[in-house]
This record gives sequence, C-alpha cells and structure tokens, in this order.
Amino acid sequence: MLVDDESAIRNILKISVNWDKYNMEIAGEANSGSEAISRIDDINPDLLIVDIRMPFMGGIEFSHIVSQRYPQMMILILSAYSDFSYAQECVAISNVIGYLIKPAASEEIEQYLDKAAGRLYKLVSEQQSSKEDSDSSRDDGTAVHDRGEKIPETVRKINQYVQDNYQNSFLNVGAAAE
Repeated sequence: MLVDDESAIRNILKISVNWDKYNMEIAGEANSGSEAISRIDDINPDLLIVDIRMPFMGGIEFSHIVSQRYPQMMILILSAYSDFSYAQECVAISNVIGYLIKPAASEEIEQYLDKAAGRLYKLVSEQQSSKEDSDSSRDDGTAVHDRGEKIPETVRKINQYVQDNYQNSFLNVGAAAE
C-alpha cells in the first residue's frame, strides 16, 4: 500500500518499480495516514510505503499506530527530509524496515522490497510448518487437529482418502473401509 499525499510520487512508485520481480502488487493507496488507517483493514497489505510528512496524520504517528495494531505489517519510510532525527525515530519503530530520502532510486526501493519479500517468505514458511506440525502424526498412532484435539490414525486416513477421492462416483462407505 502506498501512503503519500503527493499523487505524483505514488504514480512514480507504481511505474518505476518492478513489483512483479518480488511477487508484489500495489494493493491500495492513501493520501494521508488517517485515510490509510481507515482503509488498512479492507486492504490488509503486507508492506506499507509511507511518506513521513502528510496532512492530518504524518508517517511517524501512522507507523506507531500500525506497529501497535498490526505487528507483522512492514513499513518503508520515504522522506524529503534528510534530518537524522527523523531517521532515528522511524528506525526505532519495530515495523519499519527502512528509511529512504526522496527521490529514491528504484534500485534502493527494490533492495527493501527484496528484504520484505524475504521476511514474508520466512513468515509463510513458519506458518505452514506450524500447521503441518499440528496436523502431523504422533508416535501413539494419532494426529492432532488444528484445534488441538487428538485424531485417531484410522480416522485421519479415512479423512484423507475421502478428500482425495470425493469426486469419484465409486466412493462409498465400503470403499473407504477398504
């Protein structure tokens, strides 16, 4: 999601960055932090590219709110100001992955997109691994359902057979029992 009060900057970001290379797309736009807050639940972006100075709610205040509400949402700050105190304040916010001075070259932005893509890949891998662990077989012949309930191995096998063959016309209770 692009959050910048300058539509020209948002448009430049849309066309100058190779989003496909990182398997990303622009999920939405906002021209202020307050507008972004009102849209963020509907869009649910993984990465926010945020201007530091905007009307109504600036990028720093916005980033603090996002960090509290959405701890895994990443933020890349763009600023026309090279003031070191801004950079320090932004980098101290847990969700901020970087601080770039406008006009940032697309190569600089893509370095942070690569970083964000790596974090997203790791997060998704961890979530899949955690789910597989919760559904995996145990030594005692049971599996654990994602709600934490133990499932007997026989029931797990039948469930898997039905999932694999439910579209076949020959499927019936007798076939499942075999």
